[in-house]
Amino acid sequence: MRCVLLALMLLPIPALAADIVPHVATYDVRMVASRSAGGLVHIAGSLDYRLDRTCEGDWAGAHRFRLRYDYAQEPSVEVATDTATLETADGRALDFTSRRVAGGELVEDVRGRAEGGRAVYVRPPGLAFALPEGTLLPVAHMRAVLAAASAGQKTFSAQVFEGDDARGPRLASAVITPLADPPAVEGLPPGPAWRVRMAFFPLGAQDSAPEYEVAATLHPGGVVSAAQVDYPDFSVAQSLTHFDRLPDVPGECYE
Repeated sequence: MRCVLLALMLLPIPALAADIVPHVATYDVRMVASRSAGGLVHIAGSLDYRLDRTCEGDWAGAHRFRLRYDYAQEPSVEVATDTATLETADGRALDFTSRRVAGGELVEDVRGRAEGGRAVYVRPPGLAFALPEGTLLPVAHMRAVLAAASAGQKTFSAQVFEGDDARGPRLASAVITPLADPPAVEGLPPGPAWRVRMAFFPLGAQDSAPEYEVAATLHPGGVVSAAQVDYPDFSVAQSLTHFDRLPDVPGECYE
């Protein structure tokens, strides 16, 4: 639901904190196109997403993918990916961890912290990336995209670090289009929505082709009701099947 940062500079980040809605959402995930020569015929599964506020005002995020990859000439493969992040309220630091298991074998395991212009990994050991000035972390990036959309901007680009893999920061370039007839999301008040198509590029890459692209229906609060993710070999659609808004401040914070 990221190297021109003019709009972000004009809108102080703390003032945008209330624009993000803590919530849980479940999505059905299905392959809608295959461009693979390797016999991939279908992908199906689910995504469970949660974004919650801590008592300190920080943002705790979690993604849980459970997918099955079906092949024409090979056995199906079950893939489980679990990612968790904790981003400080000021958007300046991120603790991250992500594990990907395919066919019962661990194929990716990352953990680390991004802060002060650098992302340092504990797993894999010794891995680190410089984060250029202006790099946005996930919630800060969503807030900036929402600010650009609300201000009527047609495009927005930024350098982003999400901590969900070992490939480091990327350039995210978005095209934003207001929707004339926004779809309703039960649990959210009626309001505007935007079609946001975002392309992700490795920093410093000479190839003009993006690693992948995401076309999402974005609602106020950072809620995504539908998305299509286009990779070089295939495309998958994510459709919202369940949404619950969470309290802006967890109840235990008052105890």
